[in-house]
Amino acid sequence: MIDIRELYFSYNRHSGEENTVLNGINLRLDAGEFAALMGANGSGKSTLALCIKGIVKPSGGNIFIDGFDINDEKTSQQAADSVGIVFQNPDNQFISTSVEREIAFGLENRGVSPVEMRKIICEQMDRFSIEEYRMYSPDRLSGGEKQKVLLASVIASDPKYLVLDEATSHLDPHERRRIINLLKDEFDFKKDRGFSVLLITQSPFEALDADRLIIIEGGRVAFDDKPEEVFKNADKLKKMGIRVPLEYELLS
Repeated sequence: MIDIRELYFSYNRHSGEENTVLNGINLRLDAGEFAALMGANGSGKSTLALCIKGIVKPSGGNIFIDGFDINDEKTSQQAADSVGIVFQNPDNQFISTSVEREIAFGLENRGVSPVEMRKIICEQMDRFSIEEYRMYSPDRLSGGEKQKVLLASVIASDPKYLVLDEATSHLDPHERRRIINLLKDEFDFKKDRGFSVLLITQSPFEALDADRLIIIEGGRVAFDDKPEEVFKNADKLKKMGIRVPLEYELLS
């Protein structure tokens, strides 16, 4: 379980021009849960993802991942290791010189045997249709191809919690649909083992695939319910800058 308690985060908090983006947010993602998170630009979605992974430290509050405090030096590594994350800009995450090495990196860190590693790499390349780029340097790929490589590499590492920060934004509509279906298949296969997904998205259609939809505004949770229940508040959501599926707009 990811348990977020009274989390605050401010940019420029030492400069006198403090900008608070997380304002005492409370949120829990249970093991075996597929949740979507939406919010207008600047609502704190990406900052929350950075805090969950331990990349940035909050100015107040706590995040516990399976009981381990992400901000405690004694437990932060154990907490962070269970979280896989894919950001909107893939160029910020590549660390290897070829697609194959990128997928292998996390497996090597887990001590996976060479035989098993080759099997997993081939499976992920086939699933994400990137086999032809096996020996390519990531900087030769298009934005959509890069994003698929990152998704393949993070999923190959078998995290318990998968956080996707607008990870399909560089894909065309057909590829977005295919990737979401792959994620759903991955979730259905692993959820009994506690695998969970937090899908940060601007797309209401992607959010409808989740079991739960969380809306944040002003650094706090504004709605938290099944997607079809949240979207019934179409007028309020549109005022918050949230896109709503057409059928719910017509009902409002």
